[in-house]
Amino acid sequence: MRADARLHKKMPKAYSSETHAYAEIKRELKRRGFSTRNPNRDPHGEVYTQHEAAGNEELKKALQGGVPECVVKLGADKLWVIEAKRHPNQLTKAFNEAKDYAKTINANSSQFESIMVTGVAGSDEDGYKFTSAYLAHDGWKKITIEGSPLSRLLSKSECIAILTTKDPNIHQRELTTKEVVDLSKKINKRLHKAKVAKERRAPTVAALLLALSKSPHLRFNENDQSDVFVNDINSRAEQVFKGAGKMHLWEQVKLVPPSEDNASYATALNDVITLLREAEILSSTHQTDILGPFFENFLKYGNTAKDIGIVLTPRHICRLVANVVNSRSEHILYDPAVGTGGFLIAAYNHVRENETPAAAKRFAKDKIYGCEDNGPVASLAFINMYFRGDGKHNLQNSSCFNTRLVASSHGAKALKFKDGAAFNKKELRGVSHVMMNPPFALKNTDEAEYKFVDHALTQMQPNGLLFSVLPSSVMYSAETAEWRKQLLEANQILSVVLFPNDLFYPVAVESVGVFIRKGVPHGTSDVLWVRLDDDGYTKWKGFRVPKHDLKSVDRLQSLAEVARAWVCGGIKSPVEPGFFEFHPIRVDELIPQAHMGTPPLDLEQFEHEAGRAIRDFIYTLWSRPRSLQQ
Repeated sequence: MRADARLHKKMPKAYSSETHAYAEIKRELKRRGFSTRNPNRDPHGEVYTQHEAAGNEELKKALQGGVPECVVKLGADKLWVIEAKRHPNQLTKAFNEAKDYAKTINANSSQFESIMVTGVAGSDEDGYKFTSAYLAHDGWKKITIEGSPLSRLLSKSECIAILTTKDPNIHQRELTTKEVVDLSKKINKRLHKAKVAKERRAPTVAALLLALSKSPHLRFNENDQSDVFVNDINSRAEQVFKGAGKMHLWEQVKLVPPSEDNASYATALNDVITLLREAEILSSTHQTDILGPFFENFLKYGNTAKDIGIVLTPRHICRLVANVVNSRSEHILYDPAVGTGGFLIAAYNHVRENETPAAAKRFAKDKIYGCEDNGPVASLAFINMYFRGDGKHNLQNSSCFNTRLVASSHGAKALKFKDGAAFNKKELRGVSHVMMNPPFALKNTDEAEYKFVDHALTQMQPNGLLFSVLPSSVMYSAETAEWRKQLLEANQILSVVLFPNDLFYPVAVESVGVFIRKGVPHGTSDVLWVRLDDDGYTKWKGFRVPKHDLKSVDRLQSLAEVARAWVCGGIKSPVEPGFFEFHPIRVDELIPQAHMGTPPLDLEQFEHEAGRAIRDFIYTLWSRPRSLQQ
């Protein structure tokens, strides 16, 4: 059909594309910040739908009788044309017609300019596809998000950003910690109401995210069959595990209705999908490890983390360690207690930010390895890494103590997991770097925290670099004195970092981070002792969130530079008494408190703590009479 014929089509019949897409487009525009009221009747309205455009004389003249699905006002004189078609395979046709409408408007109006267009194809039953473009000085440019095609309608803020920067590539804003916490609480509440067990909530959300990645407009309608909807989600999510050869992990994620009331369950799933879609959490996964903290909130909520001994590593600590060891594409990285993948993803991000895309891709494919004994947590790690594009095939769902990583030859591109812990004489150790946070306080003493360090060291090449989070007690208690002695006889402790007491809040554990060089006897070497009292986070409603304090940010950056210079290059920086100092090991207690002086008094911190103590005291005095009266 010629363009001029398309522009003079009659009003749609009830079964046409516009009728099918009308409600979806209007709903999405409203959710994305636009006022969907008719601008002819409401001065604040921003969306003309179908025949409403003819109510504006200038726009009626400009369209020359054409009837696009929607015309959106982007300010006083800029327009965005949206055209829809019924079938998903008609996306190109819808997109071309939207451009034709825009061309007609621009040729026939002295008041309006159409600088954005979107083609929409599909239906509620089939889902919807979108393609959008921006009119630059040299023609139409496809609109992308972080370089990837945009598969949804634009938000009002995104339109403004494109108009301001004249850049059709949208840069996704990262969700804040508070936003992630609030989102997880809302979803937990909704799944609780649907009687989904605590331990099933994180896998349930994981399945929904995978299904959304395959079908962004997945939705349950009142007339749909609930079992068909649930099966549809499962079939879409299963594709990811099947494609990676990880079907044993799929069983940990597969949706199973908790009762015979499938309709209520399907409605709850749809409500969660809506929350996930509104938060645009899938867009955030391309640039940051947002799914790790998101999943961990569910694990904490259900006490799953506590039950299996997992102390989940805050992502800013993972990034700090990747920065200190200066993760590179030639490193072969292993995490024997991978959890939700925080350390592996931090290392991958560091490589991606500092090297070429090709180098990052090679690192992801052949240089990242992890073990996780707990099946549900392993499945979350797989999904987290799938969305980041790194290392998804190199995760082992088993205890690290029952497996070993073997290199086929010196300089081998990839390692292979083999059953059994013992290396034979011909097998080569290929791991160059380890970053890990072993499970804490497990009842099985055969898997004490320091055993993970021993295991990791056996997997490593000589001179390899290991980092591990450990409970402070491992580094000073009499029970582990012999282990520390043997560790120092065969390896060098480069640095010990004392973390803030509430790092793993609400879990109460004093912890340290230890950097170890394999195969270099410690002797009388200096150690970089660090007291990290302030990591830039504070407690908020049961969680830790960033303080957005520049002083804290500078302190972490300073620590990263000092530690990297020493750990990677053996270069000492000028000390900051009480914060970081270089000293040889003087006593058997391998903790900073035993080797450093008293930190200088921070007047600002003192005033803050004193003020809080006074406020608490006054509140106690004030509330006591009321409690007595009651």
